[in-house]
Amino acid sequence: LLGCLCLLWLGIGQSLVPLNRMRDALMRRSADSLEPLQIHPLPSELKPLLDTQNQLLQRIAKAIERERRLTGDAAHELRSPLTAIKTHLQVARMTDGAARDQSLAHAEEGADRLHRTLEQLLLLARVEGSLSFDDGVQCSAEQVAKLAIQDAASGDRQRIRFLPPSKLSHAPVQMPAVLSIAALRNLLDNALRHTPADETVELSLETSADRE
Repeated sequence: LLGCLCLLWLGIGQSLVPLNRMRDALMRRSADSLEPLQIHPLPSELKPLLDTQNQLLQRIAKAIERERRLTGDAAHELRSPLTAIKTHLQVARMTDGAARDQSLAHAEEGADRLHRTLEQLLLLARVEGSLSFDDGVQCSAEQVAKLAIQDAASGDRQRIRFLPPSKLSHAPVQMPAVLSIAALRNLLDNALRHTPADETVELSLETSADRE
């Protein structure tokens, strides 16, 4: 019995040696190191565990890279409108009359641009993250179009002309309302930005095979 216990203790100890090597390798790594673990030799029974660990490290590295990219994009996108707002407010402080009103109007436009940029960055963070868009709100294609026009126009609504079909289904769109409104709003923003100020942008809905 004692001999069997000794053999069992030795066998368990030898089988735990690869796990101890994995533990030591993880303990020696720095906090920001996400390189795959390379442990040789390794029993075939433990290779799935090592592969799973390396896949987890790879997913963490991708998540950190997305956060860094989002932070860099946010800093770049927010710097320009903030600088413009500050400049126009300084000009408004030093001038009077029409020049002051024009500078304040430009500052307000910069604030609106900053607000839209923040909304898009928050939406990007939700898309790349694990937040759910299913808030229970369902909108038809017509409602999505009207809400997108309302968000995109921002005081220049007469430049967008909505052309709904004669027969429009009221069935809800098969995607989260937040995403559909944001996608259409971005298209309208681009259309308004690249269209001469004296021309209108037309938004039409067409039904094809019971889909808008």
